[in-house]
Parts: sequence; structure tokens; C-alpha cells
Amino acid sequence: MKSTILLVDDEMYNQKIYSKILKDAGYEVLIAKDSHEAFSTLEKTKPDMLLIDIVLDDESGLDILKEIRSDTDLKDLFVVMITSKLTTRDDQSAGLEQGADGYIVRPIEKRELVARINAFMKHIQTLKALKISEERFKIANSILRHDITNDLTVIQSALYLYETENDETMLDEIKKRVEMSLDTIARQREHETFLNAHVELDEYDIVDVLNKVTVNYPELEVSINSKGKIYADNAVFSVFDNIISNAIKHGKSNKIDVDITADEEYYRISFADNGTGIPDDIKDKIFEKGFHYGPSGHTGIGLYIVKKTLDDYEGEVYVEDNNPKGAVIILKMRKVMS
Repeated sequence: MKSTILLVDDEMYNQKIYSKILKDAGYEVLIAKDSHEAFSTLEKTKPDMLLIDIVLDDESGLDILKEIRSDTDLKDLFVVMITSKLTTRDDQSAGLEQGADGYIVRPIEKRELVARINAFMKHIQTLKALKISEERFKIANSILRHDITNDLTVIQSALYLYETENDETMLDEIKKRVEMSLDTIARQREHETFLNAHVELDEYDIVDVLNKVTVNYPELEVSINSKGKIYADNAVFSVFDNIISNAIKHGKSNKIDVDITADEEYYRISFADNGTGIPDDIKDKIFEKGFHYGPSGHTGIGLYIVKKTLDDYEGEVYVEDNNPKGAVIILKMRKVMS
């Protein structure tokens, strides 16, 4: 997905030249000629970066910056001010004091402009990753405190009963709760390791992804029995779409039941169709690259993509028979703790 930059500049020449340079560098560019257009755009979308000319017709770029930093919904936007060599050092200092994240001084060569924007964007991605990590670890620590506190409360009560009534069965309860606490700590440690290794993954609502994919198959009857959030990236849409597409094109299905269940760490997402099913002798082959089967052919290419993506997520995918007919494709994906 392309990063988005909102350029606020009242000079048409600057709009055209900067827009072309940044688009050629792989960015999506939005244009606003004044503060009114800028805030109108910000009501509809939140860009990754704002480039604001410090000198505008309707109001100063510094005034726009001040408004952004005082707005609860916009205050965290990354803002780079565009100045000229004629801009005073006082103006530049004022911009930094009001919260500008950086400056670009015109005139500037194309190569330097792209290099600076790329550097800013890398910094933005780092900040986003840190913020996501902080939020995830806050949730993980909250869960850890809650579960350990519950176990300690039970242990405290069990100790009291053992001491006052000499109930030796309480020793078994204490042992069980200690083991549960150790398991909880081990799971959280493993979860932390996973998050550190996959900072690029976002949180996706399973039902939301399913709804966005299945809207492309109006003739398909779909039922979803639960909900939850998983760690994934934009490829999760392709994963779900490939499973559904294969069920329709190659399994001749017109109905899919999606069953969502969870354990401590994973969601098990089952796609059960009412199609022709998958023969036992090819169940182990359908996830191989370039596998061919049946008159439709290429039945495995989509599922190969599914498996490769699940491998990247440190998840699993496998197939079972549906009853009375059809196939069940099962995804095992990391759950978002809440």
C-alpha cells in the first residue's frame, strides 16, 4: 500500500512539480491550495505526512500547524514545513516550537527531495511500529496481571484453608494454580517474541475481512458464527478470497459456513463448503505450487498463495472433509489478545 502525502501549497507550479516527483517516487499525493482545502481533506483521510508551505495566501502554514497540533484527532500527524532560503530563522524556530517534525528548504534538487521524504517516511514507519508495539504490550501486560492475580487470589484462599482446616486437597489446588501461572507467563513470553518478530503485522477483524471479500460473490450463501481479531497484513484479503474462489470454481460450491473458534493463542477459522470435496490422494498436494487437478486445472495455485502467506504469519492451513459432502479449509492464525 502506498504511503500518502498531503501537499499544502498555493502555487500551481509547485503543486505540479512536487506531485510528479513524489508520485514517481511511489507515493500517493493529495493537493490542497489553502487551509480550507487542507482541513476538508483531513476530515476524509489521514495522510502519512503533511508537506505545508510556510507562506500561503489565506493564512500562514504555521497557523495550520498550530491548529493541527491543538486538534485531538490530528495532533499526531507528521508535519514537514516547506520554507525558502528567504524564510527567517525565527520562522523556522517558531515552526519547531509549535511541533513541526522537519523542514525542507527550497530550492531543492529532485534527488535530495526524494531522499529527504524517504528518510522522513522511514522515521514515520518506525514511530508507528513503536506505537503499535506499546499498545500491544500494554494489553499483554494487562492480561498477564489479571490472570496472575486471579491465580494468586486462589492460592491465598487455598493456603488459608490448609492452615486453618488442615485440608491437604488445597495443596493440589495450589500446585495447579502455580502451574497455570507459569503457563501464562510462558505464553506471554512467546507472544512477545512473536510481536517483536512481526512488527509489520496489523490487527484485522475477521468478520470485516470476510464481508469485504464475500461481497464479490453475490450468489454465494455465507454464514459466520462468531468474531475475533487476528494479526495479519493486507494479504489476508487474498487468503480468504483464494479459499472462497477455489470452493466456487473448483468445488462447485454455492454455500460456505465459516466457523471461528479460539484457544489461548490462535483462532481456528474453518471454511466449510458444500461442493464436490477434495479426494484423499491429493489432500497433501493441493498447497503445492503449480499443482493441477480436474477439468478446471490450477486448483492449487490459489491455495499455494494461502499456505505461503500463513507461513509468513507463523500460522497453519490444512484441509478436512465436510459432512455430508464438500471440503473444509482450516486456517490457524494468531489471535489479538483483548
